[in-house]
Amino acid sequence: MIATILTSLKDFFIEFMQPESRLFVAFMAAELLSAYSIPIIVQIAKAKSLTSAPNHRTSHCNIVPTIGGLALFATIVVVSLSTINISGFSFLKQNTNMPALPSIIAGVTILFFIGMKDDLLGLSWKKKLTGEITAMLIMSIIGDQRISNMQGFLGVNEITYLNSILLTVFVGVAIINAFNLIDGIDGLASGISMIASFAFGLSFFLAGEKEYAILCAIIIGTLLPFFYYNVWGTKNKLFMGDTGSLMLGFLMTALAIRFNKLFFIPGGEISPSTAVISIAILIIPIFDTIRVFTLRILNRKSPFGADKRHIHHMMLQLGFSHLKSTLIIVSVNIFFIILAFSLSGVGKTKLLLILVVIALTLVSIPHLLIRKREKAALKTPADSSVSA
Repeated sequence: MIATILTSLKDFFIEFMQPESRLFVAFMAAELLSAYSIPIIVQIAKAKSLTSAPNHRTSHCNIVPTIGGLALFATIVVVSLSTINISGFSFLKQNTNMPALPSIIAGVTILFFIGMKDDLLGLSWKKKLTGEITAMLIMSIIGDQRISNMQGFLGVNEITYLNSILLTVFVGVAIINAFNLIDGIDGLASGISMIASFAFGLSFFLAGEKEYAILCAIIIGTLLPFFYYNVWGTKNKLFMGDTGSLMLGFLMTALAIRFNKLFFIPGGEISPSTAVISIAILIIPIFDTIRVFTLRILNRKSPFGADKRHIHHMMLQLGFSHLKSTLIIVSVNIFFIILAFSLSGVGKTKLLLILVVIALTLVSIPHLLIRKREKAALKTPADSSVSA
């Protein structure tokens, strides 16, 4: 009798611990833990005045807690360590398919403390940059998650180890800060991250890379409750702050690097446009950051200076609410992802050119509408004085 029960329990655990089951469990655990922790964190933040007051740089009008990144960090770390690389039971006979997880968690932890200090006390850009570089070095060197092949871009393919590390750190720091910059309206950074995680996660799952698919499920499950409280919350509304945006940028970088390593085979036919597809998945933060930096430089201003040139600022200027602006921008991101996967066979150069042309065309629409409104506003006083 006892032997039968033990055998049944063993069979249950074997089935329960399969990657497909763990993916669902990880998603639900992340969603429940995030939903449970956010109201508690909001309550503590309000009690200790850990809030953000409106100013000329922000787009909100009320005092809102800024430590939402704490809920994201706690949920992602706890659920990841509990559901990824499960090998505690010898009879499961599971191989560790995600050896980079410790280095990813280490990088997330560093950026959590960097972001938290910046949110609560302020931090110089030098210290912030040092933390970002350190997190990327840990992932690229210790975790061996790095860009090792340029896939023919600028005529370059395989690159040396040192150049690989330097390139990975540069790209990672750029993406981390790109996510930090788009976190300007309710739901945008979390919405883009969920869409990107779904695109990466589905690709990983179909390719048999189940542990990375589980990580993507954890990110989505964590962000769903946050998105709700961030967009529709009244009593429990909160922002992710730099703590959250830096972590999300780092995690998206880790997923993009693994995506490229997994789906790119030199000279192969699996996907000749892997790098461009990963750019399409993250196109909103990448394109918007490049566009804003370019405009600042052309206007002889510091590329790191603060202004309201971002895409989400233009949407607000046109009269859209935070939610409508977020939904429009996220929908555009989804369009680019579908387009990139659909046209992956045309080759990386043509696909990149198509994406850039469409992106420039789309971003010019709100810009032209704003200019038209400004001209109309300038003409109105003159017209009214003439008629008077």
